[in-house]
Amino acid sequence: MAVLTAISDVPRATLRADLRSRLPEENRTEILDTELNRFLDLGQYDAALKLSGINTIWYGKKETVTIGSGVIDISGYSIMRIIKLVDADNGRIPFFDEAGFEELGGNYAYDATRAVSHFGDELDVFAGDSAPAVGTLTLYFYRKPASMDDTTDEKIDVPDEFQEMVVAFAEKKALQRLGLPVTAKEEELQLAWRAIQQAYGNEFKLEQAGERGQDG
Repeated sequence: MAVLTAISDVPRATLRADLRSRLPEENRTEILDTELNRFLDLGQYDAALKLSGINTIWYGKKETVTIGSGVIDISGYSIMRIIKLVDADNGRIPFFDEAGFEELGGNYAYDATRAVSHFGDELDVFAGDSAPAVGTLTLYFYRKPASMDDTTDEKIDVPDEFQEMVVAFAEKKALQRLGLPVTAKEEELQLAWRAIQQAYGNEFKLEQAGERGQDG
């Protein structure tokens, strides 16, 4: 299977023109370009979210992070979902939800453990009394696609092979905006994504089998 990139050379204006041409002719002038841009942006995010469930090759990223004042600042990264946090010296650092994280301090079983909990733009860090010194920390995550919901004519941040899904999703949103039926379009999208998941079945199964971390 060919390796695909998550960056396209197709400008948003091209997809917007395609989208407008799919609308009923009598309704095409009822929606502004800014609205169509927003629908395409939503479609792009939907595509990225679904593709991240298949493989990391399109939106997977990793960054070296550091602990400061008991937290890891992740506000500088456009994170769609966290995969895992790895300490080069001590291995993978487990994630806990907020309630479980609060209970770690009173549990002696975690005296030699470090753990994190995702809250907003930070990862709260727990260190037991006997926790080892921290090595180099690498955060693995799925990035968000670059926003198209602005005034500049950005390129589409979805592989060429999946841009039809972006336009189809935006078409559904535009039809809803016009008060027109969308059931057939929703069924079309579901069938198309099912076919994509089947085509990339091996990658999907590997991802589901444990490479994905908690998102906090």
